[in-house]
Amino acid sequence: MAADFGRLGGEVRAVQSAGAGLLHLDIMDGHFVPNISFGPKVSSFAKKNCEIPAEAHLMVTDPLKWAPGFAKIGCEFISFHDEVGRVDETIEALRALGVRPGIAYNPDNDMASLERIVEDIDIVLIMTVFPGFAGQSFLEAGFENLKRAVAIRDRSAKKPLIAVDGGINLETARRVVKAGADILVMGSALFESKDYAETIRTVKSFARY
Repeated sequence: MAADFGRLGGEVRAVQSAGAGLLHLDIMDGHFVPNISFGPKVSSFAKKNCEIPAEAHLMVTDPLKWAPGFAKIGCEFISFHDEVGRVDETIEALRALGVRPGIAYNPDNDMASLERIVEDIDIVLIMTVFPGFAGQSFLEAGFENLKRAVAIRDRSAKKPLIAVDGGINLETARRVVKAGADILVMGSALFESKDYAETIRTVKSFARY
């Protein structure tokens, strides 16, 4: 969502060349969140310009309505929000579509469902902002959720990946990596940086300490 849509294909190719490992697609329906972003058609333009895996983050009220379109264009991961309910049904439906399911939690969510479903998902997406707009500030409530998610993940046999999304910059990136995050979703801090490769190298270096 933070990329320059006037040259979307070039932006996607640039961040892949710079070392990004995952393409994160911000999908908003104007109902679950107060903004509208883009759908499978625009996402397909981004997807076909890169070879790295893609995750569709469905910030939508009805993920089962939206998911087939993103599975069709080749998104390897599809994440939906715990807050919309029908969690078990949605996970099962995503598996049936041939994608790897993820569950997202807003900062004020107590994540009560995670202990039960941790073996059934591939990504836990921790929101460190309330979704809907780019460029927001990192929320400490989300950071506390990250620590809880890491503890639950570390007790599980499957150990899904943990992603953090919202307000991630060079300062907060160090903190969330140290806390146990595997994937950092960077929007404004990456696309507004002067050197994509240097930004990504710096973030990856945090994992070595």
